[in-house]
Amino acid sequence: MATVATKGDSEGGHKVTAKKKGKVTISCIVSKTSGHWVKGDVFKWTVTVK
Repeated sequence: MATVATKGDSEGGHKVTAKKKGKVTISCIVSKTSGHWVKGDVFKWTVTVK
């Protein structure tokens, strides 16, 4: 289990905090095109906390 901060940093990054050991998949949908990020793209990351 993990939580993601609702407020991003100056570059749009959001802090992810692990709540307990295990595996979690975090996904996001890009809200606006900027640089290599294209609006509507979906990105997924899998994180394992030991």
